[in-house]
Amino acid sequence: MSESSQSESSQAGSVAQQVAAAAQAVPGVTGLHAGVFGEVATYLPGSRVSGVRMSDDSGEVHIIVDINHDLRAVADDVVTAASRAAGVPVSVVVEDVSVGPAESHDAPESTSGGDTAAGEIPVGDIPVGDIPVGSTSAQANPTRSTEVNNDE
Repeated sequence: MSESSQSESSQAGSVAQQVAAAAQAVPGVTGLHAGVFGEVATYLPGSRVSGVRMSDDSGEVHIIVDINHDLRAVADDVVTAASRAAGVPVSVVVEDVSVGPAESHDAPESTSGGDTAAGEIPVGDIPVGDIPVGSTSAQANPTRSTEVNNDE
């Protein structure tokens, strides 16, 4: 990597970090969200800024907002703060809402169920036999099968 591209990368990193800090400083923002698969991020040498995606002429920040705040007003305040920090237009995506301070929604390092809100059960953790159903059809009582059919 050339010296100029390293400088551009570190400058972009500092801008992404400034945008993240500006967004998180807005009242009502409880965190940044990296997207379902951790795809919303600015990658830096040896690190990343999750929830912020920057390009040369624009940016994007994905936020989690406290449900007790006006979502549109918070998003507008984040647009203003993030655009001022970046020096380019920054769009805002409200990815999720929370009740109070949120836990980090950075890209999951090792999760089996994906992002779930507090109190939700990841789909992979629901015992199949415990699902209440109102029908008596064959699908109403599904069974988990681990059999493998090797007959050819």
